[in-house]
Amino acid sequence: MEQIAKKLTQYFLAHGLIKEDDAEVCQYALYRRISRAVGLIALTLLGGLITDFGSAFCFTVSFLFLRERTGGYHAKTEWQCALYSAAMIFATMFALPIFAEEPNNYWAIMIASSALIWVSSPADNKQIHLSRAESKAMAKRARLRLLLLGAVSLALLGVHGHLFASSIALAELSVAVSLMMATAGFGIQ
Repeated sequence: MEQIAKKLTQYFLAHGLIKEDDAEVCQYALYRRISRAVGLIALTLLGGLITDFGSAFCFTVSFLFLRERTGGYHAKTEWQCALYSAAMIFATMFALPIFAEEPNNYWAIMIASSALIWVSSPADNKQIHLSRAESKAMAKRARLRLLLLGAVSLALLGVHGHLFASSIALAELSVAVSLMMATAGFGIQ
């Protein structure tokens, strides 16, 4: 992914689409977007092997959407990140049918996860160094995303989309676990 971002940046430079001063930022932005797209596709495909692709896609989009603003556990290498992500999608997709059957499971997970995320995000560590203003801004964005996911989830419940609503609840649970892991000192600190 890094090589693809590098080659695209070189192409943009060669064709005058970006300035030399913007090359490093461009390469980093491309790398992040390519990584996110590959992650979305890979996790959805992995989750789809266990349950339906719609639920896996709903979980993955919800997780990535919320996790981007909350922070949380960061593996030390890309391979560790891939293994953690694969384990997470397998565990949640196996658990999905159990949680989708019982409405009380949904409510318990949504309330507990939302409360934990509301209080403890964003995660910060020595490598990130969020200032007080940055932390406050990220917390606000994380809470807005949390509210949006909650509204979407409730709307899905209203149209009998229990499986998709449960996918969102499990995505919130996964983000909450990631935050707890970071707070406990796991991953990059």
